[in-house]
Amino acid sequence: MKKNEPSRGSKIFSIIFILFVLAALIYIYGMYKENYFGDFVRAEYNANISEFKRDRSIKYGKHDSYRIKSDRFNDAMISKTVSVIPNTPYRVSCMIKTENVIAQNNNSISGAGICISDTTECSKTIVGTTNWTKVEFMFDSKDREEVSIGFRLGSYLDNCKGTAWFSDLKLETGATSKNTEWKIVCFVFDNLDVNIEKDGKQYRVQESMTQADKQDMKDNMARTKSSLKSLTNYNMTAEYDIIEITDPITTISHDEANGYYIAPSDVSNLIQEYVEKGEYDFIFAAVKFGEVIGPELDEQNNWIGLGGMDFHDIGFANIRLPNDAKSYIYKYNSNINLFPEEAFVHEFCHTLERISKENGYEYPILHDYEKYGYKNELKYGLMKWYGDYMSQNIKQSHGQKIGINPNVYRIKPIHKSAFNYAMEVEFDKDPDNIIEELRAIINTIANAGKNIKIGETNNI
Repeated sequence: MKKNEPSRGSKIFSIIFILFVLAALIYIYGMYKENYFGDFVRAEYNANISEFKRDRSIKYGKHDSYRIKSDRFNDAMISKTVSVIPNTPYRVSCMIKTENVIAQNNNSISGAGICISDTTECSKTIVGTTNWTKVEFMFDSKDREEVSIGFRLGSYLDNCKGTAWFSDLKLETGATSKNTEWKIVCFVFDNLDVNIEKDGKQYRVQESMTQADKQDMKDNMARTKSSLKSLTNYNMTAEYDIIEITDPITTISHDEANGYYIAPSDVSNLIQEYVEKGEYDFIFAAVKFGEVIGPELDEQNNWIGLGGMDFHDIGFANIRLPNDAKSYIYKYNSNINLFPEEAFVHEFCHTLERISKENGYEYPILHDYEKYGYKNELKYGLMKWYGDYMSQNIKQSHGQKIGINPNVYRIKPIHKSAFNYAMEVEFDKDPDNIIEELRAIINTIANAGKNIKIGETNNI
């Protein structure tokens, strides 16, 4: 052996060391590939139940998909905070694949979908086992300068279990419509078939609309169209569709303040397709509950309309039909009722309140009419109040007039037509070169396993 020549043992050691280093690098790279989430934050409602991974084998595009797996019921998501331009429409889209996704309480808005953290704003969701499906979520940035966009397995109302893959995440900006013509839909639900509990007893409630009930809804929608134009002093106009739903409503919501009512989640599966196709700006859900759910003139929950809700940011209100066929609540009669569409107008105003609040406009509380000197008049109800309220003509002692700001009528839900000339915004970016990838590896190792609890950042 020549002097300074490495021994056979040292050569073997060097080879083993190199192999060890290579194996370590391969392991680290594999760990990086599975755990690299970039600027996305991983969050769970119940800690350490869900698994978050990047999946190189199951993906839709060129980049590894984001996989969320929950073997037990949980609400889990990845989210990213992005800067947005106030009062601008945005569209988030992605491809979603699912395997054995189940909602804990069979809630129609729970599953794999897209959302904005800390809000109820969300897309339609996917459950069961499905192949790659495109899901889109449109939202108005309103007065916000940044939002946290989430890709979620669960919902703000419910937990899920199963596996969901999210791929090809995209963010686009659209153009705002400035017209003041609202497109309204009234869904007339022919049948109700629900189980409820009342006074400690279980009931199955089955109710059906009569032809007279349906005609009342048609008459009132025609009157509502006319009233919205005149009461707003032509600040808005309205067109409407009436869609009859023959499939029964099978779930019903309840709370102490309102008793039983139809929430958007109760009818989502019945109306989703119509709403997307029609690009509606407001939704009425006309229902008949019957004596078991709501006796006539029930003192605790005596409402004929219930609004303030939203279906994917579209105003949503119940119109409750009376049990008594002789009732004049929704019937025009020159001796009894000259404003039968009052419930429709009232519930629409609740959505105007919400829009005003979300966009920083001052407005009087809709139910405070007595505070401003208005009275519920025989035959006319609160027609004068609604007219001044919706045309910003409520007079105050110092001479200033208040009410709904006319600009509010231009702020309508976002629809696909707003993205005819969409511009993509950089959103989901994987490293493009070795330097970026090395930096990402270091960050991935440092942050591996760090999931936050939903609830620290989300109102769930």
